[in-house]
Amino acid sequence: MANRLDEIMSRMADLGTEKVAKNLMAMLYGKPGTGKTVLSVALAKKIVGPKQKVLYIDTKEGWVSLQNHPSLLEDVVRMNYQNFSDFAVIANAISKGENGLDKVGAVIIDEFSTAADMLLDDLFREDIGASKDEIPTGALDPRLYKPLGDACRKAVEVFQNLPGVHVILIAHEREVVDHRKMKVTKPGFTPKNNDGLQKLMHVTAHVTNEIKGIGKNTTYERQVQSHPSALVDAKSRIGGLPLMTSPEEFIAVVADWLNNDSAGVVAEAKELAPDNLPDEGVPVSEEYFEDDEPAFVGETN
Repeated sequence: MANRLDEIMSRMADLGTEKVAKNLMAMLYGKPGTGKTVLSVALAKKIVGPKQKVLYIDTKEGWVSLQNHPSLLEDVVRMNYQNFSDFAVIANAISKGENGLDKVGAVIIDEFSTAADMLLDDLFREDIGASKDEIPTGALDPRLYKPLGDACRKAVEVFQNLPGVHVILIAHEREVVDHRKMKVTKPGFTPKNNDGLQKLMHVTAHVTNEIKGIGKNTTYERQVQSHPSALVDAKSRIGGLPLMTSPEEFIAVVADWLNNDSAGVVAEAKELAPDNLPDEGVPVSEEYFEDDEPAFVGETN
């Protein structure tokens, strides 16, 4: 009993006198080519400690977007993703400091939405007895969404529980039609899975890339939205993050928040911010499908 009490006491900290490190939990999502991977790696390298490394778990060759940014490659270790069991094995190795993984200060999973889709496919094939070589054509049993959501949440939590390790998830986006018959952009997960994952995040941000000009005068304006609006799903519990920022400002604000011992999490915005609507007006659908698992048929890009 005494040994157990000693172990519990070792996990206590006096908040008035001791610095308690904050581990960032972030999700960045958007369309392909918007700069999610570059932003994630740049953020991770900014917030890790001296001599720490960034572990980049790659599901779909996302690392190629870093080739135009050689300065971001230093102290980044890439691991090719194969299956969901990888996450628990890696987290356990980091916690034990095996194979040099004690140097990991941040974990990026690119793209976690793809890993979730691959897991759902595995669950579906196992459920109907289909091999990897077959193309399943049957209907997906809605009961498979619960083990999918449980597995995704637990995979993130094993990294979240590592002291001093930041976690950044990258995801594609998808459009859903809500009760207003309006198209809303959300992270590319099934609805309840998305809700469960977002509860773990300090910030969920939507990354966009607007092309301006033509020919040699073409410029790219990347923006990061960290608060929800009527047409975009986002959240932030990090004080000081405005609705829209540049990638550079986003990184600076997040880093300042992590380094500020007196800054805790803040309440999420309850009111939706106004959107800059396209010239053609509000995106409207003629049909309404309830945003629930059985209606979800895949990732929309």
